Amino acid sequence: MKNVTDEQLVSLCSGDNESAFDELYRRYKDKLFSFILQFVKHQRTAEDIFQETFVRVVKHSARFDPEKKFSSWVYTIAANLCRDELKWRKRRRNQIPMESGDASGDGSGLLLKDRIKSGEMGPREELELNERHSLLNEAIGRLPEKFRMVMELNIRQGFKYREVAKILKCPLGTVKSRIHKAVEMLREDLTSSGIFDPPGGK
Repeated sequence: MKNVTDEQLVSLCSGDNESAFDELYRRYKDKLFSFILQFVKHQRTAEDIFQETFVRVVKHSARFDPEKKFSSWVYTIAANLCRDELKWRKRRRNQIPMESGDASGDGSGLLLKDRIKSGEMGPREELELNERHSLLNEAIGRLPEKFRMVMELNIRQGFKYREVAKILKCPLGTVKSRIHKAVEMLREDLTSSGIFDPPGGK
């Protein structure tokens, strides 16, 4: 199953192939759960949404177009469920106890690290790098929802702008604008941390 594409696995899921489902689940459990947790900020709710996402994958697998990317499809399902949850909270003014949202160990930020060309680092350099990632993750978590979602999908999950637009069902120009604005907001937020230096700063 490891050499089978995601799209082929979905087709097998429509035939009640448990091994195909298990492999899809394994491939996406860390990074998709991390994506969900960043939005709902509540461990149990994130687990419920993650499970519901895969329930819908199996339920609608027969309707999946194998010419399209499974990753875009599954993230679209998860993003819609996250937005539904946040809308429900706003309507009901439900004060759900918020957990720290610490996703260490479940795939959070892996793509950020993968994008950094790493050489041989000593303990001090590695500690500084981890601290920078922690500060950046916290700053992304403070962004308003619409900006946080595009940054999560593009920077952490590695989706291209067009894929982000498809997942969020919004124009490509809107995605580009939100990412640009989010970067400016992060720059302002993180200036004091030393990750970004202000223009003209020393």
